[in-house]
Amino acid sequence: LWTFYDRYLESFYAARPALAAQGHSEQLRELLDDGFGWPPAVGRRLAGLGHDVDIIVANAAPLQRAWAREAGVAFPEAAWQLHVPSEQVSRFRPDVLWIGSNFRYFGAWLRAVRAQCGSVAAWTAAPLPASLDLGGIDCMVTSHDNFVREFRSRGVRCECVLPCFEPSVVTPLGKPARDIPVSFV
Repeated sequence: LWTFYDRYLESFYAARPALAAQGHSEQLRELLDDGFGWPPAVGRRLAGLGHDVDIIVANAAPLQRAWAREAGVAFPEAAWQLHVPSEQVSRFRPDVLWIGSNFRYFGAWLRAVRAQCGSVAAWTAAPLPASLDLGGIDCMVTSHDNFVREFRSRGVRCECVLPCFEPSVVTPLGKPARDIPVSFV
């Protein structure tokens, strides 16, 4: 379960005005094919290894609206970002729920869906407020050693996973001319 930047989603759907009328699977495929962010690449890689994976982009309104319509689930305009992902988790019943660091899904929301999951792993690469409710998280995952120490001192299991790169994102680019010997972005 992940969220994308709102501005990115607005731009993505604005560039594809007919997409919002498509079904959930078509929208999700196009959204993931756009290569924004790395969590979908991990989900696709796991699926390629034979795991059943459901990728939820919790704040993509047209995508979530399509899922709700196809699943016969209410889409409450004021609370869809909490209600629809709850329904998705309840129906998929994952062995592992991997959740990004969007705080609205920590605390009460996570406790409410926790019974539908085998384990919960959460990701962050930024400091979390000390008051944030981390209950229901079995393991925090981060790419920073200082956060590993911090979470462990708060009694939360935490593991370090270093950044990596999904090579398939460059395939659509072909072989661009190289005019810069080395770069890091």
